[in-house]
Amino acid sequence: MSEEVIIYDKIYYGRRLQDPIILERGQVGDFCWVIMTYGSYPCAYIGLDKSHPLYEIPLTSEEFWDINCHGGLTYFSNEIDFYNKKNKFWLGWDYGHGEDHQENGFINIHGKKWSFQEIKKEVFHVIEQLKIRDKLEYKINNLITIRLQGIKSVIYIKKKPFIQCKFLLLNIPVKKIPETKTLESIDQVEEYLNREASEVTNLIEINITPEEQFRAHCSNLQVWAENNYNTHLLHRNLSFPLLKALTDAGDKFAKIRIKEEIFRRYNLGITSVKTFLLIEGYLNLLNPTEKELLNSDT
Repeated sequence: MSEEVIIYDKIYYGRRLQDPIILERGQVGDFCWVIMTYGSYPCAYIGLDKSHPLYEIPLTSEEFWDINCHGGLTYFSNEIDFYNKKNKFWLGWDYGHGEDHQENGFINIHGKKWSFQEIKKEVFHVIEQLKIRDKLEYKINNLITIRLQGIKSVIYIKKKPFIQCKFLLLNIPVKKIPETKTLESIDQVEEYLNREASEVTNLIEINITPEEQFRAHCSNLQVWAENNYNTHLLHRNLSFPLLKALTDAGDKFAKIRIKEEIFRRYNLGITSVKTFLLIEGYLNLLNPTEKELLNSDT
């Protein structure tokens, strides 16, 4: 273990420091931010004003679960060491996880050494996630509505929150597009790309704003609804739970379609979809006579 503090691209690694070193601090709008280190590994913090809806909300709040940063948020306090700005609530995370370069008792000399620019870029990314945005709303039909709440797109069924939208980001190499045209569902495309993982490892970082995500979710669900709730058009983890929720909400058409889709996807679908329908209990929606119509070899 090093006995002296060394500088690695403006990040200090070495002996444990008695006082932290502030590497840089700044402000973006109403958000203060600071990057500091005690020597073992760097940490980043963002300060919220009292006007922010997440001010002093407990760590256990689900509002923090989807904040994307290295290792997730781990620090929540009205102060940080030697940088106590009044009327701020600080959220923080660190770069001292198992896969990171650490010293002073946690020695991992082969771990990743995070550069200052990488950390600063992530600080700005977290600030972007914390920005308060105007709520957007889009009505798919009389039962389905999508709302942008903060950075999250949330599906409402009969005015009750159903599920937060999740993205399945498909990066299809141009030379592979002709091959995917024969695939019949999003689930098949996902499975195909998993088999061809070597073709999609060099992904270009894509920054999609919450507003852009919201519009994409609205478009996907609109097409799904206009095509009679065709489960080929959405991932199984969304299409079937959504059909079940619509059925429970009194959608008579969804009640018919969910059984049709169970038959079709179980008898003709890929193994991952069949397994999903079995494990998640969707076959229990069929009566004994209907179950006899399922392929026995699946």
